Amino acid sequence: MFNCPVLYTNDNSRIIVGDNILHKGQREIIDIRKVIEKFDIQEDDMIIKITGRYLLFKDDFFKTVLDHPDKDVFFRDYNVCTFETGCNHMVLGLFALRCKYFKKFNYDRYTMGAEEDFRLYINQTSEPDKILIVKKLWLRVTLGMNNKMVDV
Repeated sequence: MFNCPVLYTNDNSRIIVGDNILHKGQREIIDIRKVIEKFDIQEDDMIIKITGRYLLFKDDFFKTVLDHPDKDVFFRDYNVCTFETGCNHMVLGLFALRCKYFKKFNYDRYTMGAEEDFRLYINQTSEPDKILIVKKLWLRVTLGMNNKMVDV
């Protein structure tokens, strides 16, 4: 209807690799890598990852990405469970990252949780001057543990 190519995967169901059940972050990376391969996304192309189950109020994040082509990473520094900033978490519901970083990341090297593990990877692999931390995403997040809504 919108003349836009779509890739459907079944990776958001329970995935078992060996004796390990993969968590949500691992499943998302599997899906993103399938999209990278299917649509031949190049190393320096920017990928914007957005979770479809959240409500986006404004397009400011997309404008920020377009206005800063020199940056490699865009995210909100925020822990949606504790409502803290500056705590080495990031909101995984909406962020942007160059393809080459998605291709190199593996959760199996980290153990803290999807949001903190991904942030640690970003901190370790990205040049500080290539990171843009946004103050607000204009995204309403529904927490899975209690269905509480948080605007980030």
